[in-house]
Amino acid sequence: MLERRPQRQIILTHEHADAVLGLDDIRAVQPYSPINDIDPTPIYLSHHAMDSIAEKFPYLVQKQLKPGQQIRRVAQLDWHIIEEDHQRPFVASGIQFVPLPVMHGEDYISLGFLFGEKCRVAYISDVSRIPSSTEHVISKASAGQLDILILDTDTLYKCVPLLVVLQNVIIVALPSNCLTLYGIFNGG
Repeated sequence: MLERRPQRQIILTHEHADAVLGLDDIRAVQPYSPINDIDPTPIYLSHHAMDSIAEKFPYLVQKQLKPGQQIRRVAQLDWHIIEEDHQRPFVASGIQFVPLPVMHGEDYISLGFLFGEKCRVAYISDVSRIPSSTEHVISKASAGQLDILILDTDTLYKCVPLLVVLQNVIIVALPSNCLTLYGIFNGG
């Protein structure tokens, strides 16, 4: 008897290349079907990210074949739009996630996420600045102690932006009594 694996679900932080270029490769971990009649993988993303992906990768979004078009094997995805608002949590894989809008550069919003009941974890990706509203959500004053803050940034080689990010982490981490701080640096 085959064991049924739990369904994989994906949450996207934004629609830049580093976050979405592997979406079609999801087919490699989906069951094989020459006619794509499999359960799609749920993908959670912002409306802005969905619009961008639909424009860049229409074959991953469209559900109907055009007349005469042959079926080709592509990743089967089930798109779920989430709000860029910490007051609009959503559930994926049985876990509640709170969106954490952060600045990715000065004019672009990326999403981080707060999750966990016994251990509160905040994952913040591609961040250059944490807005005060997001700082408040992950602070002790808002919902209790933050246990782990995972910060993913590409600004290691840019001294000034790195200091801005690290200053924000200290502001966020110390008032919330953050127990663990992880930094993931993707830069040169």
